[in-house]
This record gives sequence, structure tokens and C-alpha cells, in this order.
Amino acid sequence: MFTTLIILASVIMFKLRNEVNKLEERLGVAEDHLKQKNLKIKKLTDEKKCALATQYALEATLRRVHANQKDDDILPIDSIITPFEAEIKIYKNELQIM
Repeated sequence: MFTTLIILASVIMFKLRNEVNKLEERLGVAEDHLKQKNLKIKKLTDEKKCALATQYALEATLRRVHANQKDDDILPIDSIITPFEAEIKIYKNELQIM
């Protein structure tokens, strides 16, 4: 009877070890998935920062162009800048959605 208990305990331990191994494997997969998601979030955040920096630089350039326009004989700068300003607004809205 004692040997039966030992065998039964060994079988139970074997099954438990297998279950623990399966759970550890699933945990590893979940951790890898989480790392990939974090890298993706970091990449998107970096892209957003870069887009914002570009946007601010372009806006500053547009302000300088407006400020420096003094010659009335050339094509009005507003006709050139208006499409860019509209595009900036579109990008701003897209960035705010992110």
C-alpha cells in the first residue's frame, strides 16, 4: 500500500511538473508578445515626436516667410502657403488622434 502511495504521488508530481512547464512556456510567449507591443508603442511615440518637431519647424518657417514678405510684385505668399497650412492642420488632427 505504501508503494502504491509513492507511485501515485510520483504520477501526480509528474503531471504537476508538466503543467508548470506548460504554464512557463505560455508565460514566455506572453512576455515576448508584450515586449513586441512595447517596442511598437515606442516606435509610434518616436514617430509622433518626429512628426511634431517637423510640424513645428515648418510652422516657424512659414511664420518667417510671412514676416519677410515685403514685395507686392511677386505672387502672394498666401496662395503658396495656404495648401501647406491645410496639410499641417490635417497632420495635427491625425497626431491628436494618436
